[in-house]
Order: sequence, then C-alpha cells, then structure tokens
Amino acid sequence: MATYADITSSLSGLSGGAQSPAEDKAGGPHPHNEQATSNDQALGAAAPAPAAAPVGQERRRSPRFECQGTAAIFAAGGDVSFTGALTNISLHGCYVETTLTLPLDTDVILAIDSLGFRIRAHARVRATYPSTGMGLCFSEMDAEQRAQLGLLVKALWSRKPSPS
Repeated sequence: MATYADITSSLSGLSGGAQSPAEDKAGGPHPHNEQATSNDQALGAAAPAPAAAPVGQERRRSPRFECQGTAAIFAAGGDVSFTGALTNISLHGCYVETTLTLPLDTDVILAIDSLGFRIRAHARVRATYPSTGMGLCFSEMDAEQRAQLGLLVKALWSRKPSPS
C-alpha cells in the first residue's frame, strides 16, 4: 500500500492540474439516513448551497456505479490513515465503507484501487455514517488521474445490465 508521502508526492503541484467540478453528494440517501449532508460549492470559491431536494429524489450530478475495490484515506497532515471498501463511484465522488469515519468537511487524500485502475485525488468528506462509512467528493485531481477515473466509470457502465 502507498504511504502518505508517496501519495502527497504524486499529487504535488496539482493546483495547476485539472480540477473536478464541485462535488457529488457522495453519501446520497443512505439506508441509515435519508438526509445526507451535501454542499454544491465550486472549487476554490464558495457558492450558496442549493435548496434541499425532496427526500428520495436524486441530487447527484453524475450517475453512481456499484464497484468493488479499496480506498486508502489519508487525513490532512498524514496523522490519520486507514483503508476501507470502495462500494460505489461516480465522476464526482465515491462511497467508502469503513468503521473509522471522519468529520464532515475533512479534507483527505484518497487512493482508490478498483478493476486494475489506481486513482489518486484530493477529496472532502460530504457525508459520514459512524461505524458504517463515508461519502467523499473529489475536490482536486490532475488530468491523468481524471482520465483514469473516466476509464473506470466507463468500464463500470459497460458492466451495468441493460434494462429489460
């Protein structure tokens, strides 16, 4: 597994790289809580939060796909690091099942491994369910990592059963 130093080294200088759009409400409606916390702010500039969507209505900006994989999470400063099971992902965020969770709005470095793709990004905790997992939105990602994410999502999309 990569260390915090490995991840930060690979992400250095990303401020000049491509950034993802705001976020994805990564936690979305969850079986334990229908009201996941979300914030639609543009990267680098605060924007007012949108009106809350009615309960049960999808609020994500891109489709989420079930997947299997691992996610290594490094909290700011590298003081806390742990892994979890990646259970779904989109172009803007993901959900990680883990018994250790972090507070809302915690900035992390995320290292995802799924279907042979390895994706590194800065992310922010958008939903947290103690002892269950966290929804994360991607906040900063270079162009190469963004391309890898796109390929992963495309691979997951092609596996999705077609409606009958």
